Amino acid sequence: MQPQALNAYKAFKDLGTVEAFEWYKCKNGIHLPATCKGPTRSDSLLLHFSLVRHVVDMDVTSELEINVHTPFRVHFDFVAQIEPPMKWDTYSKFLALV
Repeated sequence: MQPQALNAYKAFKDLGTVEAFEWYKCKNGIHLPATCKGPTRSDSLLLHFSLVRHVVDMDVTSELEINVHTPFRVHFDFVAQIEPPMKWDTYSKFLALV
């Protein structure tokens, strides 16, 4: 069963988490390889939206293969300066116009 088919997946997504494999595909336009040599893509990693800003890269590398499984790695950089997300108080701006 794909993680996206689970009710818990939708609940986490509603809280603002992103699924790492989907995020990588949207950002880079390519699919990461499966972590198992079989055709399944059941592995998943949910990232809190505040962590996504610190993701530098993701990979599935065969050099660390264990049996038929290959680790999925996420590389973070917590030292680099990250611009805070822009906040716009829409309601206040609207009230100023009224």
